[in-house]
Amino acid sequence: MVPLVGIVMTKITNSQQVHKSLHASEEILRLLLEHAPAALAMFDKKMRYLAVSRRWREDYFLGDRNVIGVSHYEIFPEIQENWKSVHCRGLSGEVIRADEDRFERMDGTIQWLRWEVLPWHLSNGAIGGILIFSEDITRYKQAEDEIRHMNLVLEQRVEERTSQLTEEIVARKQSEQILKQYAAIIESSDDAIISKSLDGIITSWNSGAERIFGYSREEALGQSISFLIPEQYQQEEVMLLERIRNGDFVNHYETVRRCKAGKLIDVSVSLSPIHDQDGNLTGASKIARDITEHKRLEDQVHQLAFYDELTNLPNRRLLNDRLSQAMAAGRRSGYYGAVMFLDLDNFKSLNDMHGHALGDLLLAEVARRLKSCVREIDTLARFGGDEFVVMLSELDTDKTKSKIEANIIAEKIRNCLSTPYRLTFKQEGGNDATIEHQCTASIGVVLFVDHEDSQEEILKRADVAMYQAKVAGRNLIRFYDAKSCVAASP
Repeated sequence: MVPLVGIVMTKITNSQQVHKSLHASEEILRLLLEHAPAALAMFDKKMRYLAVSRRWREDYFLGDRNVIGVSHYEIFPEIQENWKSVHCRGLSGEVIRADEDRFERMDGTIQWLRWEVLPWHLSNGAIGGILIFSEDITRYKQAEDEIRHMNLVLEQRVEERTSQLTEEIVARKQSEQILKQYAAIIESSDDAIISKSLDGIITSWNSGAERIFGYSREEALGQSISFLIPEQYQQEEVMLLERIRNGDFVNHYETVRRCKAGKLIDVSVSLSPIHDQDGNLTGASKIARDITEHKRLEDQVHQLAFYDELTNLPNRRLLNDRLSQAMAAGRRSGYYGAVMFLDLDNFKSLNDMHGHALGDLLLAEVARRLKSCVREIDTLARFGGDEFVVMLSELDTDKTKSKIEANIIAEKIRNCLSTPYRLTFKQEGGNDATIEHQCTASIGVVLFVDHEDSQEEILKRADVAMYQAKVAGRNLIRFYDAKSCVAASP
């Protein structure tokens, strides 16, 4: 017969192991809820709060108010009936997802959310309540105004106490249920949630990580995290782990990681230190979000905002920005710069005879030729229609030498553009056809250096000089002068 003392000691040992496991899980969940980029609230079947994140508190203006155990409807009595219906559907076991929803916050601002309502289950399989996740996608709905990287954090504190030996069995069952709830939260996340040791060995790997990186849990566990990191980014892992050892948190660090198929993706990474129940640092919790599509959208918005769609040259907006920088640099260095205003002399005749499609082919070819005539430090822009602008930087500190250098480049451009164009296009029947077109350019040039003239005034003077080249017979170069536009010999 086993002594009574042995039985009691065995129960105590099992209980301590349960508590230790619970503490570790609580620590991981606390860090998850504090730093994961998603808002979360957990409710029982009577819509009473069981857990609520910091982000949720911010979105619903809960502040530091203790809402645990309080009904959501008591806090927000004005809640819409359709939301009550959604809650009821979730409590009945339905998983409800909305890609985009428009909300008016309590402070009057408009917010776009992607949200989900998920039922959670008790250990006996019965529905215990619902989890509501929401993700703020406002900045992606406002991509034209500069897409801003989302910063969403969650915070939740879970605390369990058991003091009497006779309550240990109940506490263990409660612990198991909490672990299942934690697992449900982690597994339902779209983000990759990974924990690793201080030497970079993966110790946990959720479904989001499987979806983002392509590796199953079995393939990832026990492996070094370095297999996800491209060679040129390997030093990042050393740096990030060193920050964790120093007790730092890493929030929304943007970098590149490798998927199973070898594809590289852009990710936003947040890392938090993991401590055991004695406060010792044991590893790090990582939350990774795939932002590849968001980065692509940012690049697309930037391209549309600053570049001409037809020629892929900088547009007026980017030209003005670079002209401003060149003027500032000229004031510091004393070097002259120049702006050339170009207008094609017989572009209209091509459009009238063959249509705008052929005119677009000519404009694209003009842009290609212009690129071959200027230096890397110069800026070439399409100003609109058949008008182009070339900005030359860092010519010389001497005005005469700067004018000579600008004239050499202008003459090179004039000769290059006057060479006949052979334009190939598709006819209505689908066959290729080629026409030859002669197109010259009239060029106006203005020098600028350390003065107070505005960008608008510099561009206007270049335009005036170009007009003088037109009047003088076209296919000419004219330099702007304060008294008159002086011809530069071709």
